[in-house]
Amino acid sequence: MDIDVGLQALEEEGCLTEEAVQTLRTILVTELRRAFKGRIAVSSKVKKPFPITIEADPILNGYWGRGTVMTISHQAALLGITAVQLEIPLAIRRLLMKDEALFDAFASAIYKPFDKLVAKAALPLREGWATSAELGRYLEGLGSAEEPLCALTLTQLDTNVIDSMLSDLRRADTSNVHGKTI
Repeated sequence: MDIDVGLQALEEEGCLTEEAVQTLRTILVTELRRAFKGRIAVSSKVKKPFPITIEADPILNGYWGRGTVMTISHQAALLGITAVQLEIPLAIRRLLMKDEALFDAFASAIYKPFDKLVAKAALPLREGWATSAELGRYLEGLGSAEEPLCALTLTQLDTNVIDSMLSDLRRADTSNVHGKTI
């Protein structure tokens, strides 16, 4: 019963150095392990209890690569936001909703690394990230307060792009993506 802590998008395309991402991972994983230590959750599939563990280097890590669909954490990383992808099994989400003390411990485990590192700007930035054409300037010209992104996006869509999007949705609706049925 793993909680996956995905930071791959931040590692690949984010504004932080590799060491900064590793520091964030270490503190976040340590805090999550402390919050869930000794806890179990009953699998909704096999109806058996399993210990809750924290996976620091998961397959579902928030990054599917370049030139493909992007998770919210991937999009956030491209904008220079320190983002984490948490994959939490349904049984654990249900447990969090029932157990207020566990929910508070979980919230604290997320807040502590943010407060210690992100809020205090204690994480060093990757050199040249902000001026990189592929990273820091990725969304340059796609929208602003004067010309919103939604208006530009609608005008940039043509029938080929829409057809491709619909095809992807049909495929996703009838198949598995990363072992998950959509």
